[in-house]
Amino acid sequence: MDWIEDALRKFGQQLGIEDLRPGPDGELLLQLEDGSQVGVERCECMGTDESLVYALVPAGYQAGSRLRMALMRCHELSQARWTAQVGLRGMGPDAMVLVLVRVPSRQFTAPVLGDAIEHLLGWMEFIRRSA
Repeated sequence: MDWIEDALRKFGQQLGIEDLRPGPDGELLLQLEDGSQVGVERCECMGTDESLVYALVPAGYQAGSRLRMALMRCHELSQARWTAQVGLRGMGPDAMVLVLVRVPSRQFTAPVLGDAIEHLLGWMEFIRRSA
C-alpha cells in the first residue's frame, strides 16, 4: 500500500506537515482545534480494498438531534459525488457524530483525499449548526 502512504505524505506536505503517515494500526487521526477529528484508515470489506475518510464532530447530549439532521442531509445529497454515511461514536457528553466517505484504495491520491476532506468539512459545519 505504498501509494496510500505516498498520498498521505503529499497531502501532509500541502498542509505543512512533514512525514504525515498512518500509525502502526494503519489509522491516521488528526485532532482539530474545535475538538473535531479527521481520520483515514484502510478497510478490506467483502473483498473490496478501500480507505475510509471520516470526520468526528463533538455533539454531546445533542447527538440524537444532530444525527437525525445528518440522516436527512444524506437523503438530500444521495446523488452527490461523495456518498456519506453517518453514525454516532460514544455516549452522553462524549458523543460524536461520525461522517465517512469511502475511497477505493487504487483511487486514493492526495487530490482525492483533499476533495474528500473538503466535502467532510462542509458536513462538519452543517453538524455544528444543526441542533
